[in-house]
Amino acid sequence: MAGRFSAFSFVDRILAHAPGATVRGRYTVPPRATRFPASLAAEAIGQLAAWVAMHALDFRVRPVAGLAGETRFGRAFGPGDTLELEVDLENATESDVAYHGRARVDGEPVMVLEHALGPMLPAADFDDPGALRADFATLAGPGAPAGRFEGVAPPALAVEDLDPGRRARGTLAIPADAPYFADHFPRKPVFPATLLMDALGILATRVAGEGARVAAMQDVKVRAFMPPGESLAVSADLAAEDGSLIGRVVAKMRGKPVATARVILERP
Repeated sequence: MAGRFSAFSFVDRILAHAPGATVRGRYTVPPRATRFPASLAAEAIGQLAAWVAMHALDFRVRPVAGLAGETRFGRAFGPGDTLELEVDLENATESDVAYHGRARVDGEPVMVLEHALGPMLPAADFDDPGALRADFATLAGPGAPAGRFEGVAPPALAVEDLDPGRRARGTLAIPADAPYFADHFPRKPVFPATLLMDALGILATRVAGEGARVAAMQDVKVRAFMPPGESLAVSADLAAEDGSLIGRVVAKMRGKPVATARVILERP
């Protein structure tokens, strides 16, 4: 069972999932994890929503990628911290799942996800529905084995054109092989949107300068699957507004936009 939860799975246990009530779960970042970007808290919220939506629809369909109205980043957290996860499902149908949620560490918000929408696709295209049912029973029962995730490598981001405070252009190489593809997904490996947003946030902070941090991403749209081995053209364009830097980040694959977002950065 540990193999099913070791590569890119960020719910240790589902604590409550009664219909119409707040869904609650938990995930402890393994102390040995080498790198756990903040964007993975959004991944954990989305995975909790996905598990409950799949369960409600008997694992015929599953949500993949989609939209997020706003992702707000709270205080820093990392290896050894426990994420207390909450999700409010607005709807879960054969066509899509809509939800919002939050993650806290020691009672303090580390991530808030608003107006998220994931289109539903046939679950069997991505994983074995029987294995998903068994995984859900584990998560809703005794919980998954602890301490499985070892971290992700920094993104292979090459900045080729940097105008400090204004813009940057570069490329992002998606690995041809990486441990997270085993969970994301066994039958159709896809580069996780949350890791793409992590890379785009890093690009934006390089434009903003030393000490800058991403405070929020808004109007996040992921339009296509990004397979292993692809190369993405990435860009960040920023402008000062009310003491913050606000702008747009874009990723293109083979000349076509695959992801866009509005980014808000804070500087010391």
